[in-house]
Amino acid sequence: MNCGVIKKMIRFLILILVGHLCYGDEVNKRKDLVSDFLNTLHKVKYVFYDKEDFAKFLMKCHKEGVPEDFGKGFGPNLNGADFSRLYLNGSIFDGVSLIGADFSYTDLSGVSFINADLRGANFSNANLRDIRIESTNLSFTKFVSANLMDIMLSQSDVSHAEFINSDLKKVRMHNMTGLYTNFSNVKMNLSSLLSSNVDYVNFSDSEISNTVVQRSNLDNANFFGVDSYKLKVQFSSLENANIYGAEIKESDFTGSNLSNVCLNSSAIISSNFNMANLSNTQISYVSSDSSSFVQSILNSSKVKHSYVSDITLQDADLSNIDFSFSELHQVNVSDSDIRHGKFDNTKVANSNINGSFFDYSLFTSAEIKNTDLSTVSMYKVKVQGSQICNSKLLCHSIDSSEIENSMFFNLIADNSNWSNLKVTNSNFVKNSFKSSLLHDNTFKKTGFFLSNFSNSAIDNTSFYSSRIYNAITSIKGLQEEISQNKRFDANYAYFEFKDMNLENADFSGSVLSRTKFVSVNLNKAAFEKSDLRYAI
Repeated sequence: MNCGVIKKMIRFLILILVGHLCYGDEVNKRKDLVSDFLNTLHKVKYVFYDKEDFAKFLMKCHKEGVPEDFGKGFGPNLNGADFSRLYLNGSIFDGVSLIGADFSYTDLSGVSFINADLRGANFSNANLRDIRIESTNLSFTKFVSANLMDIMLSQSDVSHAEFINSDLKKVRMHNMTGLYTNFSNVKMNLSSLLSSNVDYVNFSDSEISNTVVQRSNLDNANFFGVDSYKLKVQFSSLENANIYGAEIKESDFTGSNLSNVCLNSSAIISSNFNMANLSNTQISYVSSDSSSFVQSILNSSKVKHSYVSDITLQDADLSNIDFSFSELHQVNVSDSDIRHGKFDNTKVANSNINGSFFDYSLFTSAEIKNTDLSTVSMYKVKVQGSQICNSKLLCHSIDSSEIENSMFFNLIADNSNWSNLKVTNSNFVKNSFKSSLLHDNTFKKTGFFLSNFSNSAIDNTSFYSSRIYNAITSIKGLQEEISQNKRFDANYAYFEFKDMNLENADFSGSVLSRTKFVSVNLNKAAFEKSDLRYAI
């Protein structure tokens, strides 16, 4: 190879490496790798053999019936050699330095690269099927659009290497180092990555199926737009990884660390995240069906604007989680820690939240329907403008909490304990509180309609401007008080005023939502600042 070609190749490699350096200020170790390789390119001694020399050697070996051992034929230095478009099937390059060598469009099937130095080599569009690579330095190597079927990369370094658009079927990567390696747009199938360090690896827009990753480090990895099917990433670390817009189907992340990961706009289908750490993870605008997160950690994660169906989050750490604007359908969140949770405009239906802790949580405009909330614990919870309907709250406890402008309908809340509550402008309709304990509570402008408190103890509890309907003994008595022009700054929600004279009645500031006025006289009645939503 002449000096001019070598100089052009060096300049080309330097341009690529400068581009690597310009990609942010990630970590000094990356710059050290690049600087070391730049120094190597300037110091290395390049050979002057050409392809004709290599072709003659191959013909000689074929004629003599001996292995094509390039180390024996040309010595340990073949840096910068041009092997492009040669047929090297079964050749041996063990112990040879091939820095910057060109193997593009070459048939290398069955070739052996043991203890070789392939830094900066070019394998673009090459056939590397069934090659053997062991204890080899492949950093900064180019494998663009290469066939890497049935190969093994063992105890090798592929840092900064490029595998773009390559076919990686039945590839075994064991005890490998691959910092900043680019696997974008690859097709990986029936492969394995074991006990390896591939920090900052890039798998963006790739298709990965039936592949196993175990005990490996993939921190800061890029899985943007990845399509994964039956991918197993077990007991590995993907901290700070970008998995935006990915499809994760029938995959398994058991015991892995996915903290600070971005999973926004992804689809998670029938996958397993049991015992995984997803703390501080972003899972917004996600669709997730039939997946398991048993004993997983989602502390401080954001699951916003997402649709979650048939998911198991049993015995999980969901503290500080944000479910705002999400829908949870047929979700099992039993025995979980949901303290400091945020449920802003969240919808929960047909779910099991039995035995979970909601201390210090906030429910704003939330809707909970047909859900089992039995034995849950709520301490210093705030419930504002929310609805809980057709659900079970058996043996639950709520203490030192605030409830405002909320609706509780058709609940079974027997054997419950309510203490130190402040409840304002709220309604309890057709609920069962049998054998319950209510003490040290304050109910203001709150209505209890058709509710059952049999065998319950109500102690030191105040009802200001509230109504306990079906506990009213005389409608006539109510009519008399109204006729005396008393002001009724109270909660009449869901109440039915029938055949009554309400002339001059003062309902200013009252809650009259969904109230029915049937055959009544409302002449000169006052409704200033009253809540008349859905009143008839």
